[in-house]
Amino acid sequence: NLLAAGKLMYQKGFDLLLQAFAKLDDPRFHLTILGRGKEEANLKGLAQRLGIKKRVTFAGFVDNPYPFMARADLFVLSSRFEGFPNVILESCACGTPVVAFACPGGLDEIIWEGVNGWLVENGNVDAFAEAVKAAVDCPLNKESVIRSVSERFGVVRITGKYEALFETIGKG
Repeated sequence: NLLAAGKLMYQKGFDLLLQAFAKLDDPRFHLTILGRGKEEANLKGLAQRLGIKKRVTFAGFVDNPYPFMARADLFVLSSRFEGFPNVILESCACGTPVVAFACPGGLDEIIWEGVNGWLVENGNVDAFAEAVKAAVDCPLNKESVIRSVSERFGVVRITGKYEALFETIGKG
């Protein structure tokens, strides 16, 4: 049960994700994609051409993605580049590890290899598919995944960092 989420646009690399998913020629894999966007029709057409249409669900926009994240075995992020990928923090906070492209945008600050996920060479769909197989065959401990982000990015920690920053600014 693989999950991806985001606006269906070029930046998010869902076309790369579908290509990688097509390499997972195993009926145990199903991909759910949450989100809408201008690439939706193109992506559905690509899923059809790749012969994976029956194993991919385009669920559209959902107000609350957390139940999907909590039920997923793995969250997959195929972005070509990111700002700060909050969706990775959200997935890990639900105990769901991540396979992602090592794209520009801070993923290497969030994902700890083998603790809460895996990073693969940006754009390498073969490596992405292999990482998904390996991740599913060697699941991570949900509590460790949660701790990996809550200790570094939780409300108490981040609030403290902001307070320290404001104190420094205030002292001018």
